[in-house]
Parts: sequence; C-alpha cells; structure tokens
Amino acid sequence: MIAHARRRVNGHHTEASPTLARFVLVHPSIPGGGVVASYLAPVVDALTAVLATPESPHFWLDVERIRPDEMDALADLLGLHEVTIFDCLNEDFLVSDEKFERFPDYFFLIADLLNPVEGRWRTENVNVVVLKRGAITLRNNPFPELAALAAAARRNAAGSPTRDNARTRSGSLSGLDGAGGPDRVLLSVLELVLAHTVPQAADAADAADQLDHEVLTTERPGALLRDMALVRQQLAKLAQSLLSKREILASVCSDDLPVPQISAPTRVRLRAVLDQVVWKLSRVEAAQETLRGASANLFALVNLQVGRAANETNRVIKNLSLLLAITTPLTLVASVFGMNVFPLTAVHIVDRDKENWGLMIGLIAFMCGSTFLLLVLSHKYSMFGNLQIKRVLSLGDIGL
Repeated sequence: MIAHARRRVNGHHTEASPTLARFVLVHPSIPGGGVVASYLAPVVDALTAVLATPESPHFWLDVERIRPDEMDALADLLGLHEVTIFDCLNEDFLVSDEKFERFPDYFFLIADLLNPVEGRWRTENVNVVVLKRGAITLRNNPFPELAALAAAARRNAAGSPTRDNARTRSGSLSGLDGAGGPDRVLLSVLELVLAHTVPQAADAADAADQLDHEVLTTERPGALLRDMALVRQQLAKLAQSLLSKREILASVCSDDLPVPQISAPTRVRLRAVLDQVVWKLSRVEAAQETLRGASANLFALVNLQVGRAANETNRVIKNLSLLLAITTPLTLVASVFGMNVFPLTAVHIVDRDKENWGLMIGLIAFMCGSTFLLLVLSHKYSMFGNLQIKRVLSLGDIGL
C-alpha cells in the first residue's frame, strides 16, 4: 500500500539527492527563465511563488530521477493523487504499458520509450501531468531530447532566444506563453517520443526486408534464425508500443469526451501525431508479415536440405544392399560348412574313384542361383537400376 502520510512542503529535505535528481522549472517570471537544481528546495520555493500569483503564466517542471520523499512534497504542493505518485515512482518496474487517467484537477499520461540495453530493447516511461496552471514531466531515465527541450524553453522564457529553441525537431513551440499552454508540453513530449520511435520502426522494418532477401542465399540458416528472432522481438515491442499510443491518442483527441486541460488547437495537432502513429503501426505490421513469410521460406529450405541428406543416405544404403546381395550366399555357404554337426564334421576315407562331388556342386549352384535371383528381383523392382540420383533439389530449384 502507498503511504498516505506525506511530508509537508516546508519540511522537505534541502540536501542534494544521492541520485542527482535534476529539476528544471521553466517560468518567465523567474530570473533566468527558471530554476535548475539537483534538489527540490529551490524549486518548491519558486513554484510556490508562481502559484501564489493567480494571473501568472503557465509553468513547466521537468524532473529526472526523483526520490519518494521529494515526490511526496511535490504532490502536496500540487495536489497530485496517490495513484499518480505510485505510477511515477514505479513506472519502469510495475507500470510496463502506457496509460492515461483523468483526475478532477489534472490529466495524467504515461508514454513509453524503447532504448537498447545489452542488445535488447528496454521499455522506459515518461510521465506527463497536465494541470490548469502548468505541466510536469517526470522520468527515471535520461531522455536527452526532452532535457534539451526544457533547456530551450528556459532560455526562451528568459528572453534570450536561440536558433534552436523557438522550435524543436518535432515542430512544437518550446516556450510556454500566451500562445501555448500546459497541453503544448504534452504535445511536445508525444512528438519527441514518436520521433524517437520512428527510426526504430524504420530500422526494424528494413531489417525484416533484408532477412527476407537473405533467406534465398544464406549458407548459415542457424545465424539467420537468430537474427530473425531478434528482429521479431523488436517488431513485437514496437507493435505493442504503437498500439497503446494509438489507443491513448484516439481517446485524448476525441471530441465526444474532451479532456478539459487540452485545448481544441492542441487536439488538432495531436490528431496529426495519431496519423503518424497509425502509419508507423501499419509498417510494423507489414514487416511482421514479411518476417513470418521469410521464416516459412527458411524452414522450407531447411526441409529440402534435410530431404537431400536423406536421399544421399538412401543411396549409400542401396549400394550396401547390392553388396550384401552378392556376399549373403557366400556367407550362408560358409556358415553351413562351419557348423560343428554331423555329418558335416565326419571324416570318411574312401577311394578316389568313389568320391562324390554332388554336395559341393549343389551348394555352389545354390549360391550362384540365389545371387542371380536377387539381382533379377532388384532389377525387376528398379532397386538398383540407377545408383546415381538423377536430380537432387537444390536451393535454386524451388523458383523463389
């Protein structure tokens, strides 16, 4: 259970966070355009002053790696629900999927990122709280693009615009002024997340196409199967991420049940983001279908190679069977005369004129007849009519 007891704002710690939490508060009334600190105390002081002025412009607070006690103090100041606190503190451990939730005074959303860690993609979340007076973004892992956007917004609020702070790569306004409210922060975060996901989706789709082409020429099917498994996992994570983004954006952009904290112009921009998500999702699904076809083709080729090996084994067995057809009668005769039984072991002394070669001649005739009969039968049933396989399927014979 989440602890209901929270620290009061005036009792928060003033020590630097051991995890070097980074707080960036953007507001035009603050000297320098905002506050940058590694602990919460100066941020709370400045934010308290901002909230005390009813007509004050909107603020933006960007937080990276916040401690539980600092989150409690911030929630006390802004009136955040305990469920929101729990999601922000446990986003990368227990909250593995994106979500959005409406509260009476604010709107909460979790957007996920896919970052490569040790050869695999790990899900990392970005939390966005949109209030009437401002917006808060929280994350437990670095997001350089969002940090750069917050720095540009602070410079813009200080009245020192630069070439890159008026607009970000995603095209949204980086400043919070009369033309852009807290919902513009939400829009900017979603555009940055999508800009982060687009090249990943493109790379995974290109990898699936490349694997599909390599199926016909590969000489190492084992390595190809490992590459397919890795790309399949990447496409599955991308599909899950894009599906959740599509559902959330469809709900946020809905005119039937609008979110009070999101203005109509921002909803129009969010619909454009939704269109990009749908387009990328369709490409990911097409890549998944391509990879399934490539896997089926690879298994078919492996089966053909297994069949070829089986045919070669059968050819060797047939040759051995032909050899046995010749040696079996000889072995039978040798076995018969090697028996230690009467009368084969009896020794008779007779005159040369009275010697009888009938038994020997009979056995030799039996041996020759058996061999001839086996060869006739093998020829009749085409067992050894062609010792060489006339045509063995190869990789080029399948016509793919």
